[in-house]
Amino acid sequence: MADLIEFLRTRLEEDRAEAERGYARGADDPTNPGWNRATLAEVPPLVARRVLREAEGKQHLLAIHVPDSLSLHGRVCAECRVPEPGWEHGVPAPFPCRTLRVLATVYSDHPDYQPDWKPTA
Repeated sequence: MADLIEFLRTRLEEDRAEAERGYARGADDPTNPGWNRATLAEVPPLVARRVLREAEGKQHLLAIHVPDSLSLHGRVCAECRVPEPGWEHGVPAPFPCRTLRVLATVYSDHPDYQPDWKPTA
């Protein structure tokens, strides 16, 4: 399985960069393709700032949902636990965990998205 964390980091960086371009540059800036008066009227600075905060928040999730290098050769999430009868705190969730898979679903139309990243029920 390709590196889902790297895929997500790249997509979030693209989102952040696009939001910064739309927020920082003028409406008719020729170096800012895709953003014009009509587009900026539809996507106000408030939305661009929210996209930036959202990307930052998701980066924090990526920092804690990592393979646990101390157990099972990194095949479990260092953060997630799955409820299991008889285990008070659950058992480690397989990596990549459901949290990362759900984060990736918003990019499911991207050519680098892999179908095996789809979250399971």
